Amino acid sequence: MPMLSKCLQTWRQSSDLTRWMAVATVAHLLLMLAFWPDVITNTDEAGYVEAAMAFADGERRGTRVDIETLQSFRRHISLYPVGTSVSQVLPIWLFGWRGAFVVPIAGFLATLWGGVALVRRTGGDPWLGLVPALFLPILVLSRVATSDDITSAMVVLALYSFLRGTAGQSNYFLLSGLTAGLLLAFREATTLVVAPLFVGAVLRRDAGWWKLVAGGVVGTAIRLASAQFVYGDPLFRHPGYGTFTVSSLIAHMPFYLVISLVVLPGGLWAVLRYRGWRAPEVVVGAMAYMLLHAAYQYGASESGGPNAIVIGGRYLAPAVPLFAIAMATWVQQWSDQGQAAPSWQQSLLRHKGRILGGVLVLGALVHP
Repeated sequence: MPMLSKCLQTWRQSSDLTRWMAVATVAHLLLMLAFWPDVITNTDEAGYVEAAMAFADGERRGTRVDIETLQSFRRHISLYPVGTSVSQVLPIWLFGWRGAFVVPIAGFLATLWGGVALVRRTGGDPWLGLVPALFLPILVLSRVATSDDITSAMVVLALYSFLRGTAGQSNYFLLSGLTAGLLLAFREATTLVVAPLFVGAVLRRDAGWWKLVAGGVVGTAIRLASAQFVYGDPLFRHPGYGTFTVSSLIAHMPFYLVISLVVLPGGLWAVLRYRGWRAPEVVVGAMAYMLLHAAYQYGASESGGPNAIVIGGRYLAPAVPLFAIAMATWVQQWSDQGQAAPSWQQSLLRHKGRILGGVLVLGALVHP
């Protein structure tokens, strides 16, 4: 009973935002447990999970069967960086191959709580810290054992640690740099999201900036060592990566405009007009990452409909925390206008908690 009383007291003292987040967390966990994935849905996921199973058995390669000769042979199951598969090893040891799905749901919840902490730290409207968790690709992929949600969570950690470092707690720079370097072991291009901030810290001569560099060097070294150990080449990269062309950029931009303006409501507009904390670095990080993937030969927009939104939109997922920072500043500026704001704007601001919190909780229905 004392424990229950303490929990009730904590609940009463919590903010509305924290309550919505707690309810959403419980809803996502319970429905995920009730509808735990029991099938692999795509080729990338199969590669990650099979590689993790091989690692869990102490092997660097898995066993495959030639469907024509029915003879088994050893090969590298996944040709992606090993970080995602390594992160799945412990839950696979504990729960079998389906334990791999612990990683994406953990990444989703870390993105949820970390996103709010990140936006609050920048001085923006903390409700907009929910944006990454409301982004449809991140929400759907909380059930898919790929690199998407775990890298989104790592980006949030790198950004939050960077913020603490710039506030005078330079030891956090070490964690931020390490996390950014480790991103190379999950999805190489994701490091581009935080790279402009790191360059800015060096050029601005932030106190302790060398710790940021040192952490990055250690993280990068781990990525190189892991590639050497598994693939025999420290610079190994997936041989199936497509090319980046101007024609692809032109062809895919309409799709990414829809993703960044509609699926992520007003996100691109907020970034382009952002003038807040470290504005040049935030804008360059968000835009460079989006434009890089728009120029990628495979845009996923060919999938059509909801599939395209998730499969193509997932490329934008690691940059969404930067979009959220810009969107939160935008909404904060709306709030500061007070009575001068249009009536529809005032109405949205009054009910933003119910709208965003309700959508977050309803998002748990993705599991059933």
